[in-house]
Amino acid sequence: MYFLKDVLNRKKRHLKNDDIVNFHVPQYKSLSVEKILEFISDLPDIADYLPDDPDLMKVPKQWIVNVCAAVIGDPFKNWVSEQMEDRNAQMVEKRELMIGMDPDMAQKFYNSTHVSCKSFLFDDADSLLL
Repeated sequence: MYFLKDVLNRKKRHLKNDDIVNFHVPQYKSLSVEKILEFISDLPDIADYLPDDPDLMKVPKQWIVNVCAAVIGDPFKNWVSEQMEDRNAQMVEKRELMIGMDPDMAQKFYNSTHVSCKSFLFDDADSLLL
């Protein structure tokens, strides 16, 4: 309520519906509301689009993310991507999800994920053996 009052009194800024960016951020610890607010704390102008401290934690995370994606743009999106890549790399290492694979087989698998299954062919029967 106070945020809306500040918008009407021109103490805070708002975005038009056409300017809103719907941006997905997964539920990772490194992408919590607190971490997002920590990242944006030094960025200029973003505070003008967000409620003040006591009310900010009551706002849905998705709303904060969408405002950040719209106002900050690529720097915010790139930061989110970096956090996701770091977390995923940690999970691969922690849970030992990497597997060893013959380079030819790996290439065929990689190619198979980028084409229709109708085009999935092996050169010879020997490549099916593991």
